[in-house]
Amino acid sequence: NMTDSDWTNDYSYLNSVMTAEDGSLPDKDMVLLWCRRNGLHHVEVSALDGTGLDHAMELLVTQTMDSIVAQQQQTQQQQQQQFSHGKSTNRNNQCQNGGFQLHQKKISPLDFHE
Repeated sequence: NMTDSDWTNDYSYLNSVMTAEDGSLPDKDMVLLWCRRNGLHHVEVSALDGTGLDHAMELLVTQTMDSIVAQQQQTQQQQQQQFSHGKSTNRNNQCQNGGFQLHQKKISPLDFHE
């Protein structure tokens, strides 16, 4: 009796699945499954008539901005942890980086439209 964790940790099985997928001609269902397994979004676009292009670009910009904000938040959290340990303040209560502080602004994909 195999539990959920048994087959997900069976690397020879997972390798054979990946090999079979890599050697197959992809169809739409296979592409959707591959994207889902790899945590990717799937967006259909048409070079012929531009269908889906706006949605794909908005998704790309949104994901990029979310990634940038997440990196900034991580950096800010690391700096706050350093500050809380008393390593990064001087007698004027300025940051070690010359007094500069990160300021975050939520940016929307709409900010890039003309």
